[in-house]
Amino acid sequence: MQGIQNAKVAVKRACPRDGKHYFFGYYDLQAFDSTGKFHLCHQTSFRNRLPEPDDRAVLGLADLNSGRFEPLAETSAFNFQQGALLQWHPTNGNEICYNIRQGSGFAGVVENLSSGRKRLVERAPACISADGKLGLGINFSRLFDFRPGYGYSGVADPYANEAAPKEDGIFRIDMETGESRLLISYAELAGLFGLEKNEKVVINHITFAPKGHRFMFLLRTFPRAGKSWGTLLGAMDADGGGFCKLSGRTMISHYHWRDEKTLLMYAELSSGRGLLLVDGETGENIRHPAQWIKSDIHCLYSPDRKYILGDGYPDKNGYRPLFWMKADTGEGGVLLEARSQMFMDGHNAVDSRCDLHARWNRTGTAISFDSTHESETGLYWAEIDGVL
Repeated sequence: MQGIQNAKVAVKRACPRDGKHYFFGYYDLQAFDSTGKFHLCHQTSFRNRLPEPDDRAVLGLADLNSGRFEPLAETSAFNFQQGALLQWHPTNGNEICYNIRQGSGFAGVVENLSSGRKRLVERAPACISADGKLGLGINFSRLFDFRPGYGYSGVADPYANEAAPKEDGIFRIDMETGESRLLISYAELAGLFGLEKNEKVVINHITFAPKGHRFMFLLRTFPRAGKSWGTLLGAMDADGGGFCKLSGRTMISHYHWRDEKTLLMYAELSSGRGLLLVDGETGENIRHPAQWIKSDIHCLYSPDRKYILGDGYPDKNGYRPLFWMKADTGEGGVLLEARSQMFMDGHNAVDSRCDLHARWNRTGTAISFDSTHESETGLYWAEIDGVL
């Protein structure tokens, strides 16, 4: 396929060639249906600017064999990194979850594809537990002010002038009743991490551990003049107890839970900089055997935890690598490289970019990724069973 090089798999397009852009979004959300034949995705008419409040993304199903797209819903709460956090309900194969713009804020929807019934969740979830019963919510307006590629536009942050507000922070969401409550505030988090009084903070990433009893989060400080943001790693129980400060201010990027206790992440901690294994209760860390990975990747374990996918950023020739490796030994290499195209210039170009965000199907026999190697953004997939 043109724009793909050094491929160890046969890459197939999973979306129409109609001039529109198709993408799924983040790498750690479930995109494949239970049959492995259909894939959730977003459809947009543009990619050369940030989404505005009146812009809409069509949410639908891509037929992996025919490339046909079936529209299911629309939303005006989306971005180009994570979309509308569209995903399959963790325990109900007939339901999908996604975020919407609701009144003067953002909310979540759980939609049954068989009946068409929609259940409204009063606060937009940033992540959902594996049993589908709990969600964790954050202020997506505050996140938009920090990183437009991850937040939603058009709603002013009511706490924009507060460094660490007492009324905002991490919210616990009951996904069955739709109700939510503040679990821990930014003011409390700033105190627990020992931050200065005027340091403005935001939750950028937050993810449940596999069983949903505990979660981790990246607390970041807004950049000051001439400086970059700071990142702190924390974890706590889903009921609000068991807080643990897992790092001081450092470089922490992408991650994935290996098990209920251990995180794989690209970071700079006490054991060095690179791909690390981090204890989610103590912060103790060791180097992962795959130390040939020398730059940041989106890292994701296979369903059986035997393999890891990792996609990186463009090289000097504009190609994004997709790596594979054995989880235990670190042995691996390049699975493919895809030519990357930017649709936007200037300060906000990074927030409209298309990362590969490679992801597994439910059985670990196929992968998919988003890419711009054929000009517009497209959804692609490949069978991987027997290749690694």
